[in-house]
Amino acid sequence: MYSTTTPHLIKYNITPFEGGVILSIWEPAAKSEVRVKPFLYMVRYRLPSEVEAMKLLSEYLATYKAKAQIPQEI
Repeated sequence: MYSTTTPHLIKYNITPFEGGVILSIWEPAAKSEVRVKPFLYMVRYRLPSEVEAMKLLSEYLATYKAKAQIPQEI
């Protein structure tokens, strides 16, 4: 469970593709015996533009009271 006073860290990446961009958002976590990927979860959205991706990212961060790092490699 997360503290409601301290925002947790979210990483993101915006990747262009033909016809738009893909916004990937994930919460990092250490790999372990049962966790084979270095994140708790990852979501991906196909959007028409980087502007739309940044708008969705801002809404996501506000909703989940998280802070984002600069764009990251997946």
